[in-house]
Amino acid sequence: MKSRIYYAADYGVLPCAGDCAGELQALFDSITDGSCVVFKTGSYYLSRLITVKGKSDIKIFGNFSEIVTHFDACGPKSATNEAFEFTDCRDIEITGFFFDTDSPIGAAGEVTAIDFKNKTVDVKIYDEFPVTGYEHICGTNSFDIKGSPDYALATYNDYIEERSFTLPDGTVSKRYEGLNYEVLSDRIIRLKLDGILPENEACRLKIGHKINIRYEIYGHSLLSFYFCSRVTLKNITVYSAASFAVTVEPRSSDFTFDNFSVRVNKGSKRLMAINADGIHILGLMGRLVLKNCNLEAMGDDTLNIHGLALEVVKTENGGKTITADGMDGRPKKAICECTWAQPGDRIAVYDRKSFLQTAEFTVKSVLPNGIFETEDMSGTVKQGCVLANKAFFAAVHIDCCTLRSTRARGALIQTQNVLIENSYIYGISYAGLLFSPDIKRWWEVAPAENVEIRNNIFEHCSHASDTMPDGAVSFKASHDGESGEYPAGVHKNILIHNNRFKDFCGCGIFVSAADSVRIEDNVFERDKTAQKQGFDIRLVNCRNTKIHNNRDDDFPERLISIE
Repeated sequence: MKSRIYYAADYGVLPCAGDCAGELQALFDSITDGSCVVFKTGSYYLSRLITVKGKSDIKIFGNFSEIVTHFDACGPKSATNEAFEFTDCRDIEITGFFFDTDSPIGAAGEVTAIDFKNKTVDVKIYDEFPVTGYEHICGTNSFDIKGSPDYALATYNDYIEERSFTLPDGTVSKRYEGLNYEVLSDRIIRLKLDGILPENEACRLKIGHKINIRYEIYGHSLLSFYFCSRVTLKNITVYSAASFAVTVEPRSSDFTFDNFSVRVNKGSKRLMAINADGIHILGLMGRLVLKNCNLEAMGDDTLNIHGLALEVVKTENGGKTITADGMDGRPKKAICECTWAQPGDRIAVYDRKSFLQTAEFTVKSVLPNGIFETEDMSGTVKQGCVLANKAFFAAVHIDCCTLRSTRARGALIQTQNVLIENSYIYGISYAGLLFSPDIKRWWEVAPAENVEIRNNIFEHCSHASDTMPDGAVSFKASHDGESGEYPAGVHKNILIHNNRFKDFCGCGIFVSAADSVRIEDNVFERDKTAQKQGFDIRLVNCRNTKIHNNRDDDFPERLISIE
């Protein structure tokens, strides 16, 4: 069947013609399955979200147009930019776009004064960023001379309270106040850190230190997908997004990111391109592919892929009926909406204390109030056990990608069957790659299994990990701490080989609670003037390990630690 071509210009969607959200929404409402939507090259402004529902076999060609979304730093909570939301769509390809915001999603400047006694820091804001005194500040981060967050100063504040302000034109506006600050003079703002930082924090902060200010952190996504399958995002660059660049929600499957970039636009003094994760994926089925991608300057992880864990509240009928719940009511909502599980899904059961798998079952039916009827139960399930839906253990392939200059992790991967190769991971505050479920705070799964990491370069990673053992590559059973309390066997079948590790803090490779680990033919290089902390390779509570032909010419005595 021949595709029907819709030219956006024919529907009044014209470059440089003001807000085109209404015309663009009407266009997507009218398209039929098997269509192509073609934009004329230019700049388009969207004042609001465009929704696309129930479409199949759709190609959207931007011809390298710019989509500018609205963001108001002085507006109400979650006044974040959104572009497109896709729901219940199949076989979607989006290619050839740049995304930016109509106003900065944060500010950047340099420290001009520090008062440790009164816990204030004065920052001179670069001319690029407006300073009115009405912007809500949700977080701050300092950056080292290499352009990476260094945690000499790091604050995160949710919205404290709603306040009213009289704007210069006399109108009264309400906004949510985050970090307390005041505008002094000559583009200098004073951050008031009392009650936020402990006495020993910010001791490494110096005059001239670069500071990034985040106006929003966790709000809406630039591109979001719900119940979507076989989606390709190709030749796309995101210069600015107030929260997430892309979110993928259950029950979606099979996503490909090809030449997808998040980065600061050339010539800008922005220190962060976006304020949250670059790509955040919850409950993906099938396969995730990232190839030729460049993800940098994130406020959180460049990539986070995970499922959502539940806790068993009670069992009845010999384990045939299970009541479950989890963190903050989200899991119960997901159960009731049948996004967490559907009949036929296979569920893994983990002991909460050891995180070892104790059972599996198939979902027979999903009932209200977090109740599952089960069949094909094997093993033991009891109150307090952790449940994970194996349908959401999506396979991951990352090839020829760059992950760099990010506040948190390069990639936080909580799934199985993973191949990461031919990539460059640089300037990550914590682990360049972190494989770690977490049921202490975030309730994210799954444990790692069948993971291969090969032919990559890791440089200047885990440099802010003073309180954690994170390596450039880390396998743990909890996001925080060493997770040494967990036994071998949480993670399985790990192969790390032919990688190069440079200028790392902590460890090059940290693996805990794992069974069947091979670490071979890796090269470790440290700055000879740097502190010799940590080991190149550190294993804790591991069994069936093979460590072979790894090399550290500078500090061979620090090559391997097995505990």
